[in-house]
Amino acid sequence: MSSDSKSVINFLAFLRNLGRKTTINGGSVSEQKHVEKTCNYLSSLSDRELSKLVSDKYWNKYPFYTCWPKRTDLRSYGSTIGSVVHEMCQYDSRVKDILVRKSDGIFLSYTIDYTFGKDRLKASSRALKSKDNRARLRSARVLPIRKIKGLITDSNSSIRNLALKRIGIDNCAESLLDDKSTWIRTKAIMASDTLTDEYIKEEIARLETSSDPDGWEASIEMLALVKKLSDEELLYFLDLGDRWVRISEHIKKRLEYSSVDIKTKGRSLA
Repeated sequence: MSSDSKSVINFLAFLRNLGRKTTINGGSVSEQKHVEKTCNYLSSLSDRELSKLVSDKYWNKYPFYTCWPKRTDLRSYGSTIGSVVHEMCQYDSRVKDILVRKSDGIFLSYTIDYTFGKDRLKASSRALKSKDNRARLRSARVLPIRKIKGLITDSNSSIRNLALKRIGIDNCAESLLDDKSTWIRTKAIMASDTLTDEYIKEEIARLETSSDPDGWEASIEMLALVKKLSDEELLYFLDLGDRWVRISEHIKKRLEYSSVDIKTKGRSLA
C-alpha cells in the first residue's frame, strides 16, 4: 500500500483488533458480530475518509479468501469485506453510493456483485479501467455489448474470452488476428473474411519455423489458415498434409469436391 494510506492502515488495524474468534462460555462470537462492528466502523467515517479507504490501490488483487496458515495476516479479510459490502449495499445508502462511485479492487468487485440496476451499471463502467482483473471480468459480464468491445484485447484471457463470447468473434475477428492466445487467434482466422493470400502464406511460413511447429497449437492454427486458401492455392501446400493428419484429411476432401486438376500443379510451396 502507498505510504499515505492511513485510512487503509487504520481499517486493517481495526479488523485485526476484532480477532478471528472470541470465545465466551465455551462458545464463539459469530462472524456476523464482526461484520456488524465493521459496518458501524465504515458508517462512522466521513465521505472523504470512506472514499479514500475504498478507492485505495491496495485493494487491487486483495484475495477474496485465504487458506491456513495465512488466515491471520493483513490480506486475510476478504470474506469479511464481502459480507460488509453486502450489508452496506442493502442498508446504508450513503456508503453504497460511495462504493458505487469510488471503490476499487475487492471493494469494487463486491459492489458489482451486490448492487442492481443503475448502481451496478455505474460501478461496472468504472471497472472497465480498474487494474483488478476480477472487477473487469464482472464488467464484461454486466455491461451492454457496445461498452465492452475494448475488452476483447484485454491482457487477461478470461476477460477476453467472456467479452468475445458476448460480442461474438464474427463481429471483431480482424482485431484479434494478432492475439497472444493461439485459440483466440485461430478463431479470428476462421471468422475473418479479409485475409489475403499473402498474409496466409506468411503465417504458414511463421508457424513452420516456430519453436514447436509440430505441436497441437501450431496444427490447429495451421489448419485454420489452410481452410482459407482457395482450391488453386491449396495445391501449392500439399506438403503440409505430410506433417499433419488433420490437414491431410482436409486437403483430400477439398480436392475430391474441387474441379481443380491436381496434375497441373506442383507440390512445392509458393
